[in-house]
Amino acid sequence: MRQCKVGAFWEKPTPDSESSKSTIIRRFTCSSWHGSGCNNQFRVVKMKSQVQRFFTDVVRAIHVLPPHPDSTSGRNAITAILLTIVVSMLLTVALLPAATLKNRRHYKITFVVMDVEGTRIHDILQKSSKLKFFDVEFFTPSEIESAENQNLKAIALRLHESDIIFVHVMDNRLADFVLRHLDIKPEKSPFVYAVGASRNDTELARRGFIYDTTIRKYHCYLSTHNVVNMILKAVHDRIDPSVSFEPPETFPAFGIYHPEAPSIFTCVEDYLRWYLRQKPNALEKPWVGLTVFRPTVANGQTGPVDKIIKKLEAAGINVITAFGYPDRELIKRFFLEKRNGKTQSRVSLILSFTLKFSSALRPETKKLIKSLDVPIINAIDLVLSTIDDWKKSPQGIRPIGVAWTLANPEISGLIEPSVLMGKVKHYDAATGKTLFSKKIVEDNLNHLVARIKKWLNLQKKPNAEKRVAILIYNHSQGKQNIGASYLNVFESIRTILFRMKADGYTVDLERIPDAETLKNLILSSARNVGSWAPGELKALASAKDVVKIPMETYLKWYKNLPQDFRQNVENQWGPPESSTIMTLNGQIILPALFLGNVVIMPEPARGWGDDPMKLYHSPTLYPHHQYIAAYLWLKHDFKADAMIHLGTHATHEWLPGKQAGLSTSCPPEVLITDIPNIYPYIVDDVGEGIQAKRRGRGVIIDHLVPPVKKSGLYGEYAELYERIQNYHQAIVQGSPTVQEQFKEIVEMAKALGIEKELGISFAETSSKQNTEEALEKLEHYLLKIRESFIPYGLHTFG
Repeated sequence: MRQCKVGAFWEKPTPDSESSKSTIIRRFTCSSWHGSGCNNQFRVVKMKSQVQRFFTDVVRAIHVLPPHPDSTSGRNAITAILLTIVVSMLLTVALLPAATLKNRRHYKITFVVMDVEGTRIHDILQKSSKLKFFDVEFFTPSEIESAENQNLKAIALRLHESDIIFVHVMDNRLADFVLRHLDIKPEKSPFVYAVGASRNDTELARRGFIYDTTIRKYHCYLSTHNVVNMILKAVHDRIDPSVSFEPPETFPAFGIYHPEAPSIFTCVEDYLRWYLRQKPNALEKPWVGLTVFRPTVANGQTGPVDKIIKKLEAAGINVITAFGYPDRELIKRFFLEKRNGKTQSRVSLILSFTLKFSSALRPETKKLIKSLDVPIINAIDLVLSTIDDWKKSPQGIRPIGVAWTLANPEISGLIEPSVLMGKVKHYDAATGKTLFSKKIVEDNLNHLVARIKKWLNLQKKPNAEKRVAILIYNHSQGKQNIGASYLNVFESIRTILFRMKADGYTVDLERIPDAETLKNLILSSARNVGSWAPGELKALASAKDVVKIPMETYLKWYKNLPQDFRQNVENQWGPPESSTIMTLNGQIILPALFLGNVVIMPEPARGWGDDPMKLYHSPTLYPHHQYIAAYLWLKHDFKADAMIHLGTHATHEWLPGKQAGLSTSCPPEVLITDIPNIYPYIVDDVGEGIQAKRRGRGVIIDHLVPPVKKSGLYGEYAELYERIQNYHQAIVQGSPTVQEQFKEIVEMAKALGIEKELGISFAETSSKQNTEEALEKLEHYLLKIRESFIPYGLHTFG
C-alpha cells in the first residue's frame, strides 16, 4: 500500500481500476478544491458542498483499506493520517470567510481611532489569522499630532490608497484630519465609516461619512470576532458581495462590573446578593458608586478600574461599578431605589468617570441627580495626554479637554475634579508603532480615597462630634482688613453658628451674644499681624485662644510633604527653623477663636512687604511656613471634619501648581489634605469661583449680592452736572454769563480728569460744533453714572 500524504484523500476503488485492492491517491489541489483555477470567483456555498463530498470520500476510503502484514499498526497509522486531514479540513471550514479572499488582492483597511483603541486593534491584528489576507493599518491622534511633515504625507497617502476607513468621530481631530486629506465620495473608495458618537454626526454624514448601524454595533464591543467581521461586512457591502460575515457579538449596554465576579450583572439586586455572599461583613460598610464608560469594560481596559475598586474596598467601602449610556438611565437602573415611598440613593457617594457628555441642562438628568442627593466626585481620565505629559505640564489638563472634563460636569454639580488614570506609552519594535495602555495615577488615587472617607464620615458622624473650621480673610494684616466681597462677615458667622447649634453641632454661643462681641473677639485673637510690628505679635500671642505650634511638631508634619513641594518652599522662604513670619520664641503663632467644636481663624496672609496685595494671585510664590502650618494644624491637631472658606475669596486656590487637574505635589492639594472644603461664594463672580472649584476643591454655595440702588451723583460730580443744566438754561434765557459758566464747566471737567478720560477737547481752537458735541458727551457720561446701580450695604449669608 502506498503511504498516505497529508493533503491527499482516499478514493474508493472502482471495478475497472487496475486492482480492486490498489489505492488511488489524488492530490488535493487548488483546481480540484476551488473549481476552476482561472477565475477564482468561487463561492462559499460551492466550497461547503465540496467539503461535504470530501468527508464522504474519506469515510468510504476507510472502509476499503487493503489488508496489511501488520494490519493493526497499518490501520492506526492510516487512521492517524486521516484524522489529521479531517482536522485540517475543519479548520479550513472555520476560516471560510478568510478563504474567500485568499487569492484576491489584499484590501487596504485603515482605522483612525483613539490611542488606547489603537492598541486594541494592534493586539487583535497580532492574534487573528483571519486578517492575514488584509492589509490593515491604524493611526491614532497621538501619532498624527506628533508626526513630522513627511510622515503626515505618508498617512495621507495611506488614506487615499485605502479601500475602507473606520474613523472614531468622537474625537473631532480625527474626523477633521480625514476631511482635510480626503474628498469623500459615498459611491467610491475609500469608503469612510463613522464609529463612535459625535455632536457633528449630521454634518459628517452630509460630508460622506457612512453611518451603518451594524458596523457601529461591531465597534461597540471590540472583540476579535467583531473587529474581523466589521471588516468583512464593510468589504461585503461596498466592494465584494461574495464575502461572508457573521453578526456582531453583543455585550450588555448597561451592567455592573467587579473583577472577582464570574460575569457582568445587569440587575443590581443580583449583584448585591453576590457581593454580600462574597463579603459577609459588607452590610455594615458604606456603599459608593463608580461609573465608567462601557468600552472600559467591554474592551478589556479594566486594569485601572480594578485598582480603584480594590483601593476603596481596602478602605472599608463597598463598591457598585456601573457602566452604560445615557447617564440618566445608568442612574435610574443602578443607583436609585424606592424606600418608604420615596426615591432615594442606594449609595452614599458617586465617583464618576461619566457625566462628561450629558449634564443637568437636560431636565430629566437634573431631576435624577437631585434625587440622588449625594456628593458626586468628578473622576478624570487623561484621554488627550499621557500621564508623563500631564506631570510635566504647568497646565495639567489641556485646554481642548477642559470643556468636557471640567465645565460640563460642573453644570451637573460634580465636585473635586481628580485625575485618576491616563495613558502610558509603549513602543512596539515589530511594527514601529507607539502603543498606549491605561494606568492608574497612584498618588492621586490614594489622596482621593482619603477624602472620600472624610465625605462619608460627615454623613454618619453625629453633628455634636463634628469639628469645623471657619476661615475668614484678613488679606492685608491689621484690624481694618477683615472682610469678603460684599459680605457682612461677622453677621454671617453668627447666622451660620446659630444654624449649626440648632442642628446639633457643639457651638459655644454664650461667648458671642451679638455681632459686635464676635467682632471684638476676632480682632483680639483671630487676625493676622505683620512681622514689622513685634509688639502686636506678642500681644496676639498672649490671647487666650491663640494656637502655638512648637517648631519640632511642625517639622514632623512638614517632613511628610512631597519632596518637590518642600524644595520649592525652601528655595523661596528658607528652612522652617529660619522662618520669621509669625514665629515667636521657637513657636509658630496661629490666630484663632474657639467656640466649642468650631474654630474661627484667618487664612494666613500670603504676601509680606510694602504691597502684599500684589502677591495674592501670584502663580509662582509658594506658601510660607506659617501658611503651611495653619492648614496642617487643621488636619493633625484640630482634626477638622470640614472647613468653610467664608466668602470671596481665599488665596489657597491661587497658589502655584497646575491650572487644572492638579497633582498631589501642587500646593493647593498639599494643603487641603483630606478635609472637605465648603465655600460660600458670591454668585456674580463666576470666573474666580471656577478657580475655587477646580484648584481648591471648593464645594461652592452661592450667596446673593447685596440689594442695589441707583448710584446718583455726589460731590463734585453732582456740582458739575448741575452747572451743565444751568448753562443750558442760561443759553435759553440769553444770559450774559453763558461764556463764564462754560469756562467753569471746562475747568471742572479738566480738574476731575474727565476730559482726558473721555478723549474730548474744549480747546479755544475747537469749532462750535465740536464744542457742543464734547459737552453732550460729558453730560451723557454723568447721566450714565447717575443711573447706574450700585450695591446697597452688605449681604448676610443665610
